[in-house]
Amino acid sequence: MSGFTKVTSYLYFCDSKAIKNMNSLFQLGISTIIACNLPKFDNKSKKIQYYGIDFSGKEKKKLESLILACELIKNVQIKEKEKEKGKEKGKENRKEKEMEKNKKSEKNEKEKEKEKEKEKEKEKEKEKEKEKEKEKEKEKEMKKKRREIRIDFENPQKDEKETRKAKDDKSQKENQQVNQNKEMGKDKEKDKEKIKKVLIVCKEGKDLSPMVVISYLMLAMKQNLRKIYQHILKIRPTIRISTNNFHLLLELDYYLHCEYSYTLGEFLHRNYILSNTYY
Repeated sequence: MSGFTKVTSYLYFCDSKAIKNMNSLFQLGISTIIACNLPKFDNKSKKIQYYGIDFSGKEKKKLESLILACELIKNVQIKEKEKEKGKEKGKENRKEKEMEKNKKSEKNEKEKEKEKEKEKEKEKEKEKEKEKEKEKEKEKEMKKKRREIRIDFENPQKDEKETRKAKDDKSQKENQQVNQNKEMGKDKEKDKEKIKKVLIVCKEGKDLSPMVVISYLMLAMKQNLRKIYQHILKIRPTIRISTNNFHLLLELDYYLHCEYSYTLGEFLHRNYILSNTYY
C-alpha cells in the first residue's frame, strides 16, 4: 500500500495525504489513528478512533505528548487482549456446557444399551434352555457317543463383538480429537486476522510519526535507540527527524538504558550525507 509504512503487524505510520483515502484504511484494518500536529480529520466512520496530539512547545511538553502517544498505542493492544480473553472464556464455557450435555447423553445411551443387553441375555437364556431340552433328548438316543464327544455351548462370537465395539469407540474418539484440533487452528487463524492496527500520522510522514514509532518500540521491545532507528531506516530511508526531536529520543534512550547508544554527531553526519544524495 503506497504511503503507508508497516513497522510491526499492528503499527503503521504515514503522511497526511495517505489518510484521505478511506478505502485504504479499511483494507489495512486500521482501528485507531494518532495524528501529530494536524487539524481534525473528518472521521465519517465510527469504526476508526481518532486522537490528535500537539507536539508544539517546549521539550517538557513534547515529552509529555510523546509519552501520551505511546500510552494510547499500548492501551489499544491491552483492550484487544482483554476482548480476546473474554472471547476465550466464553468459548471455554460453551465447551464445558457441550461436554456436560454430551456426558448426559452418553449416560442415557449407556443405560439404554444396558437394558438392551439385559433383554438379549434373557433371550439367550431361553434359547439355552430350549437347546438343553433338545440335548437331553439326543443324549437318551446317543448314550454311547456322548462319552467321546463333548459339546461346548458357549458362543465364540461374544469376544468378536466386544473387540469390534472397542475399535469403534477408539475410532470415534480419535475423530473427535482431530475435529477439535482443526477447530482450534481455525480459531487461532481468525484471531490473528482480527488484530487491531494503529496508524500514526504527521504532515510529511518523516519527522513526528517515525519519532513516535521509535519511542514506542523502545518502550515495548526494550531495545536501544540504535537498533530501532536502523530498523526504521531500512523500512523507510526517507525519514528526516529534526535535531530537537532526536534529542528527545536520546533522552529516552538514556532513561531506559543509562547510556547513549547513538550520538548527535552520528545523526547530523547521516543527515548531511542524505541531504547531498537525495536533494
